[in-house]
Amino acid sequence: MTDNNQIEISEAKDRIDSYNELMESLKNVLRDYFENGGKDHEFFQKYPNFLEEKHLESFLIPGDDFISMYAGEKEKGLTNVRAYLGREVNKSDVQTSEYPYIASLMLVGVNKDGSDIVKKSLEGTISGKDDIDSGVFDFSKPNPPY
Repeated sequence: MTDNNQIEISEAKDRIDSYNELMESLKNVLRDYFENGGKDHEFFQKYPNFLEEKHLESFLIPGDDFISMYAGEKEKGLTNVRAYLGREVNKSDVQTSEYPYIASLMLVGVNKDGSDIVKKSLEGTISGKDDIDSGVFDFSKPNPPY
């Protein structure tokens, strides 16, 4: 680790490889379970294509959007940023999409006390999509794309 919180390329590669090994192991356990009588399990009913799906590798965060978010939230006491993983319904064509969900990376400003800078209630704050002021930002794109 360097003074500016960057890590060596080899360390980053090791972390990514470790995550990919974990995901592959999970898929192998599930594949074995599926092939040995577990086809009717609730998991496979809910995610029938899980073993064939592409799985998330990374997120692209547009620099201009991140800088704008940071500048706007700085006025509210932002000292750090926290990232939350989630998923959303794939609205492109839910009925025919082989990927019913899309991975989502949401960014939230964090104040000096370590608390998220978000509105606890959105009641009365939304009159249209451009008027949302929740403090939760999602302008990232998952890779591989869905």
